[in-house]
Amino acid sequence: MRANGAPAHGVALLTFPLSPKGLRSATDMTITIALTGSIGSGKSEVASLFQRWGAAIVDSDVLAREVVKPGSLGLRRVIQHFGDKFLLADGTLDRKRLGNHIFNNPSQRLTLEGILHPLIQERSQQEISQACKAGVKLVVCVIPLLFESGRDLSQFSAIVLVRAPEELLIQRVMARDGISKELALAKLSAQMPQEQKATRATHIIDNAGSPADLERASRPIFDSLVAQAAR
Repeated sequence: MRANGAPAHGVALLTFPLSPKGLRSATDMTITIALTGSIGSGKSEVASLFQRWGAAIVDSDVLAREVVKPGSLGLRRVIQHFGDKFLLADGTLDRKRLGNHIFNNPSQRLTLEGILHPLIQERSQQEISQACKAGVKLVVCVIPLLFESGRDLSQFSAIVLVRAPEELLIQRVMARDGISKELALAKLSAQMPQEQKATRATHIIDNAGSPADLERASRPIFDSLVAQAAR
């Protein structure tokens, strides 16, 4: 269903029925949703908008960095398996080198995920609980690889997918990371196709326009989710 017609400049918002399931606080005043999208889709921009409007953000990319800080259990386990060649001189994890190492090595990628994902999910649940206790109405879990990682989707009251045409995704990634078109395409191809993600999302924002267009498309979804929390 298209809400209020298609917004201008190619940014379209589609909304599908919300799942009745999802993690709520003890007072049933908070709902938890997942926000996802392919690389370059603009999910971080949507998360920033939701945060500006009052949502609590739990960003799995941020947590992934926190669980491998110097002295952490996550970093010790990563180095035990992959070796100290992935440590920088200051004792921090060389994320770029490790990322390049696992990019073309699926078995090593799965091993790394097996080490980090439980730690990330534990921290995520802690932050969600804190937000619930604080009385926040909407908690947004930003999870880039939501579907690829096999997460239990029933814990979320809604799944918001941000997407854009593939060529635009590639252009954004090239500009952001300073990489070639071939490498940007390879990174995009390593993720689930957007068409498959769309079949599993409850809300879709097509982000092919300006920041102002994206804001206009995102606000109705935010308002509907906050209203759901109040019911």
